[in-house]
Amino acid sequence: MADESTFTAIKDAIDNQSKAFDLFKKTSDERLDAIKNNNELRILHIDERLAAIEGNNRTEKRIALELKLNRVRLDEIEAELKDLHEYVQSLVKPPYEFRPKLDAKPLDGVGAPAHEPEVGGSNE
Repeated sequence: MADESTFTAIKDAIDNQSKAFDLFKKTSDERLDAIKNNNELRILHIDERLAAIEGNNRTEKRIALELKLNRVRLDEIEAELKDLHEYVQSLVKPPYEFRPKLDAKPLDGVGAPAHEPEVGGSNE
């Protein structure tokens, strides 16, 4: 259930990795030329650039992997929340229907039980 921004971020990470590889290859070729020419200072400078390129590439790979793993975990959490929501809803619904008592006395017009006349009159 990944969205467009996730795919875009992964694509950008792959594109950046490709660019980093091309830069690494070019810099590595420069290093080989410096070795052929015995230019130790240039070799050290190029080694520093290569280390920076490798470090950035590892960081981008790690970020892309973390993004993918976080998206998977988010999907898992959403599924768990859906299950939990359904469970809570099942607890909220009463397991019975309301049914009025059949032996209840009828109400008068204002909601109080209607006055029933007493059977058997008074002794006056």
